[in-house]
Amino acid sequence: MDKYFKVIKTEKDALIGLVSSLIAIFVSTQVPDKLFWILIVLGVPLAIFCFSFLLVKSWTPFLLSWVSDLKFIAKQTGSENDSNYVSGTELEFLPADQSAAFFAKRFSSAFPGIRTITWYSGKEAIDRLSILLRHPLNFRSQNGYTTPIWWWRNGNLQISEFKVLSRKRVLLDRMELRIKSIAAVPGSDYYRSFVYVDAHPEPPVFPKEWNEARKAEAVELFGYAHEEYGLYRKKFCVSRSEYDDGAATIKGKVFQLGDDVELRERYITSFNLVIAPHLSPINNTDFDSELRSVLNGILHEGRSLEELAARVDKLPKPQMWGLQ
Repeated sequence: MDKYFKVIKTEKDALIGLVSSLIAIFVSTQVPDKLFWILIVLGVPLAIFCFSFLLVKSWTPFLLSWVSDLKFIAKQTGSENDSNYVSGTELEFLPADQSAAFFAKRFSSAFPGIRTITWYSGKEAIDRLSILLRHPLNFRSQNGYTTPIWWWRNGNLQISEFKVLSRKRVLLDRMELRIKSIAAVPGSDYYRSFVYVDAHPEPPVFPKEWNEARKAEAVELFGYAHEEYGLYRKKFCVSRSEYDDGAATIKGKVFQLGDDVELRERYITSFNLVIAPHLSPINNTDFDSELRSVLNGILHEGRSLEELAARVDKLPKPQMWGLQ
């Protein structure tokens, strides 16, 4: 049997073999008896073998992974709901000048005992991010509202929401990230610690709008290429222009998007960023261009995270605006 089917080594071979054998079995019903038995003898064993090959190598692992992802997401969602229940509908109070102390506590709870740069990947990376960015992320402050944890790259925005999409993908506000690895970077002072996030490229939602030349141009300008799109009712992708217009054509019919659409960003080349408190030395306009340069260098030029950590340790201590 092994010698007879030695040409079937990949899932593609098995799929071709399965389709071919089913065609042979179907054709056998339309031919004379002698040819019928030849096609049956050849087609049935081949169909059984190819089906079993696909079941073991592809379909069963995919199904198990899918079920596992559902359980994992349900667990993470349950944890978020529990945290929301404890905090209640009213936001907790956190002074705006305490973001570094707040982040230091979250950092210690997500990366206990870490005193040197430490890397994580796979499910463990998602688990650690889920602890670092667990609810609540938004607070009341003396001046209104504050969000103590931010992401830094270019754009530099607060992190108001974090969701686990699967064992490999997360949603950071509107950014979809397929996590490659993360690194916990403890600083020489508690307010200098940060987390480095490295993300895999993902296929574009609208592939016809992208070619290699356009990707290369975006990488040259920004260090990465990304697209924005709207996700309507959690399953229909609409263009950014349709999102802006508040209406989209889906399957030939015009829909008014209303509140059922959310803006998403997807990175179609390698992407990285850092997560740190609002009162981090990284929050320094004089450092913005250097940060982008180092992060781009890590992606494309072989520069190291240790270089970035050393630079952050030398930045001046941050000062809360309005405080002396």
